[in-house]
Amino acid sequence: MAKGISLAPCGLIIDRMEPEADALIIVARPASDFAACPTCGQRSNSVHSRYQRMLSDLPSQGKLVRIKIFARRFRCLRADFRQRLFVYSRERALARPLPWRTLPLEGLVYTLCIAFGRGPDQSFARALILSGGV
Repeated sequence: MAKGISLAPCGLIIDRMEPEADALIIVARPASDFAACPTCGQRSNSVHSRYQRMLSDLPSQGKLVRIKIFARRFRCLRADFRQRLFVYSRERALARPLPWRTLPLEGLVYTLCIAFGRGPDQSFARALILSGGV
């Protein structure tokens, strides 16, 4: 692979891939050790807690792709703010919440909804996506 080119979504480092019978799980973590507070903009590397987020992505070779991200909540280092905890915001650039889908998958779902009306038949949409017909 050429230097500087990555298959990982922007801002993530892929730790490993876990192939399963019907899916590929990509285990990733944020590339940065710090995050900027959304209120004051100050950078913080003080981690309050960690949590796992699972994103759905476009399928690959007929298998569902899920990105398992080990994300972090940070503490704002300024004592004069009420909001002391915040979440690393890179996830918002990768996915839309509820359901957590990557932006490329969300775009495909949106296109299918426009093409077929409000709610395309889920089995048809799933078959179309997994067959690589889009």
